[in-house]
Amino acid sequence: MDELERKHYKDYKGTSKKYKTEPQRYKWNISMEDMLVIDKEIVSLVPPNARVLEVGCGDGRLAGRLMATSDSIKSYLGIDLVQESLDDAVKRNIRNTQFIRANYWDVLLEDSPDWDFVISEGVLFTCTNPKYKSLLMNLLDNTAEKGFFVLSVLSLKPKSEDLQKSFKNSVGITDCYLKGKRDRFLFEERLWNHPFWIVRSGIKNKQIPEIPKELLGLPEADIEIFFS
Repeated sequence: MDELERKHYKDYKGTSKKYKTEPQRYKWNISMEDMLVIDKEIVSLVPPNARVLEVGCGDGRLAGRLMATSDSIKSYLGIDLVQESLDDAVKRNIRNTQFIRANYWDVLLEDSPDWDFVISEGVLFTCTNPKYKSLLMNLLDNTAEKGFFVLSVLSLKPKSEDLQKSFKNSVGITDCYLKGKRDRFLFEERLWNHPFWIVRSGIKNKQIPEIPKELLGLPEADIEIFFS
């Protein structure tokens, strides 16, 4: 893992031990009520029959909302680095879910992924070294067949040209927001919560970029898998 990603891991591990309730646990600067409004909008955006990957699943709050309100979601995989959060996610006993302690670079590189739509509330790009954000956008675009939804820090969002490449590489777009005015997710924007998304049926040209070895792997050598 990159040193900046290790730092974010240590920070979130610390808050997960100190706090057992949101939003302090994940350092959100909005109320729990606002978080639930955002969750509801995300659920409405997920395409039918999607196999969802959530990067930074935390304690499974969004997973619970997804699986309770959408019968068409085929499966859900949640990944996080913080074991304490994953333990709490498993305790929710959410149907048809899997929670794994993993690095998002590793999971996005899987040869035959069991997911096709990616969600990340504040991890992708926000916890990524800025010098790798174009590389991450390229990887995300070429692996998330049905698209993605991301909330990120304003200054760490992908460059406009990288977002446009993703748009041009998409087939069958049914919903899309990259910048400018939008007609959904009309919450008050703050530093960290700037959204962008594409919902589509496929990718024109799939070309997986090469990822530096220093970005791969866990903070420690072990990986624990939980099913519910």
